[in-house]
Amino acid sequence: MFTDSEKQFLNAHSLCRFASISPDAWPHNVPVGYTFDGEYFYISTEYTTKKLRNVRRNRRASLVVDEPGTKATRKAVMIQGEVEVLQTGPEFHAALQKIVSQRGEKWGFKEGGQAILRVRPVRKVSWNI
Repeated sequence: MFTDSEKQFLNAHSLCRFASISPDAWPHNVPVGYTFDGEYFYISTEYTTKKLRNVRRNRRASLVVDEPGTKATRKAVMIQGEVEVLQTGPEFHAALQKIVSQRGEKWGFKEGGQAILRVRPVRKVSWNI
């Protein structure tokens, strides 16, 4: 789905804006750290967050990874996708390992400590990449 240059751009960053849909249909948009493995995006979150409550009700979400600049130099990728919540088991541990390998052990992630949102891209748009 992603070109080589888009993958390179996404792997060079670790912060995105994540938008989920609240029960009253208003977007909820927050900055979050992410890990990208070339296919999925992984975002860890506490069990008490609004974004987790939102994606449990509506699996559709969007994220934007961008760099500031002028209109001619600004770079970004916008992804729309479906979210799966991982909490335990082999898929959780595989996702956790991907996050830890990129961000390091300092985050203290562990099973039962937080959920991991695995975003499967469905559509994407990029510019200046």
